[in-house]
Order: sequence, then C-alpha cells, then structure tokens
Amino acid sequence: MPSVLIVGASRGIGLEFARQYAQAGWDVHATYRAQGSVLEGVSNIQTYKLEVTSNDDITALKRALGDTPLDLIVLNAGVYGQDDAFFGHTDEPSWLVAMQINAIAPLKIIEALVDNVAESEEKKIVAMSSKMGSMADNSSGGSYVYRSTKAALNSVIKSMSIDLSHEHEITVLAMHPGWVITDMTGTNALITAQESVASMRTVVERCSSQDGGKFLDYKGTEIAW
Repeated sequence: MPSVLIVGASRGIGLEFARQYAQAGWDVHATYRAQGSVLEGVSNIQTYKLEVTSNDDITALKRALGDTPLDLIVLNAGVYGQDDAFFGHTDEPSWLVAMQINAIAPLKIIEALVDNVAESEEKKIVAMSSKMGSMADNSSGGSYVYRSTKAALNSVIKSMSIDLSHEHEITVLAMHPGWVITDMTGTNALITAQESVASMRTVVERCSSQDGGKFLDYKGTEIAW
C-alpha cells in the first residue's frame, strides 16, 4: 500500500489529511507537536512527536522511520506568527521564530528524509504554502511576517524541486489550500478542511514530474510566484 507522512497533523488541514489518507487505505505516518494530540492512540495511524525546529526531534523521526519508503510527504506544520505585523509594528523575535518554522524546518526535514521518498514509488513532496506568499498576488501590503515566511518557503520549495528532480526524480510542489476554516483562520474562511484536502489529494494524485516546482491552489490552478 502507498505511504504518506504528514508533518503537522494535530488539527485542521494536517489532521484532515491524516484522516482521509487513512480512510483511503494508505499507510499513514503523522507528526504532532504537543502531548494529548487527538492523533495519539489512533490505531491505523502511526504517530510521532515532532517539534519541527528541533534537530534532535528530526533525527529521532528519521531513526523511527528507518528505511520506510514514503510515497508522499505533506509539509503542513506552520504558524501565522505576529498577527498585527504592519509597517512600523513588527516584532523581530516572533518574526525569526515564524521563519524557522515556516521556511527553514521544511528543508531540514526533507534533508533528513529524502532517501525515504527516493525509495518509494510515487516520490512526491507537497508543502502547504499560501497565496499570501505570492509577490504577484500582493495588492494590499501588510502582514509582513506571514507573507515573508511563506515567500521564503516558496523559494525553498522551488530550489528543492530542481535539486531533487535531478538527483532523485522526486516531484516537489507548493500548494495553497484555500481560505480554510481552521483554528488559525476562524469561521470567516470560505471552505472546510474536508473540501480543501479532498481537492488537494486529487491534484496531488494527478501531478507528475512535469509539474515539479509549480505553485498550485487546491483546485490545481497555477499561482504566480
């Protein structure tokens, strides 16, 4: 059966990915940050505690997975950071933490697990980005912390898509899940996590190596960087 690792699966989009892939019969591996996660004790999902900014935790995750092939890694862990980061009002410490979680950690995780993906059949990596990281789509300004960290993630994913395509034939994508109702966005968002994840799974399934390095929304429409 195909296997997937969802990084950041305690709630929202990540939890829905875990649920849907498990229901579809995949071998699901999922990480959570805090003890007491709803993922703990779920019989058909293998869970791992992971603080994505901890090199020790990443090493422990690799040790636990061993040589397990991973057909797909979904990089979902992320934070909004400072929610009132407007011009003249940015907090540098929180900005740096958000950058470490949103942009640096995904690279370090894939560096540790690239061989697991390379040994699989599907060989796909998908990172949850946001249209707010798009330069072309930015017409309102503000949100300096979140925008910049997602733009940095997009840059990481683009470079990774080139490197891993050449070396391992791995397809790497950035995706915008839509404005999803989660704890982060609140109830004013437009679609449910179930709708977003179901659509993204369809997009990911039909993507091939020709799509590596693209920035797609949850319906498969390409987004300008």
